[in-house]
Amino acid sequence: MDRSPVALRFLPAIYRDQVYLYWLRITAIAFVALIVGSYIVGRLVPDLATDVYGWMTEMVKNAEIQNDDGSFSALTIFLHNFLAMMYTVLYGLIPFLYLPALLLGVNALGLGFVGAYCVNGGMSIFVYLTGILPHGIFELSAVVLALSAGFYLCARVTHRIRSKEKGVIRNAFALCAQLLFLHVGPLLLIAAFIEAHVTPAILRALMK
Repeated sequence: MDRSPVALRFLPAIYRDQVYLYWLRITAIAFVALIVGSYIVGRLVPDLATDVYGWMTEMVKNAEIQNDDGSFSALTIFLHNFLAMMYTVLYGLIPFLYLPALLLGVNALGLGFVGAYCVNGGMSIFVYLTGILPHGIFELSAVVLALSAGFYLCARVTHRIRSKEKGVIRNAFALCAQLLFLHVGPLLLIAAFIEAHVTPAILRALMK
């Protein structure tokens, strides 16, 4: 009989896995700490924040998610972000290295340094957060879920190699796939719609 709390019974089974919950906590704490830390560093070292901002701007340009008129396509944003999160999880199939840590660093440090760049340039932190949070609440939640799934998968693959316990990788991969399609995907879809249609309208209103 399933003795888990009623609320958890309607969630993907991975939320009842203590190993995943451990990595979810670690990922969330590290993500927030890196954002705050990089924001402080960016405020103290403006040139570094400027360099990171330029690099992030170039990444967005190369991703081709922005239309010629400067607007964004919700479908393009969703597909780009979903593929990135899928690769984040798949990187976990490589044992011992915990490669999702690289993507955690890129995302968290980018947010912190870009925030510092904007504030250094005279933008209020309120305006910056207003431009990030409407879609970021959903997108960043999806990022943390996918990153923690990548760490979890790497931990299970590493455990399989060390213990030779059968079925570990298959079960872990199935749980991660369930999380990716049932939670990460829908969150990214909502975030993409807001980023393309709602956030620009909010920013235009604030800039008047």
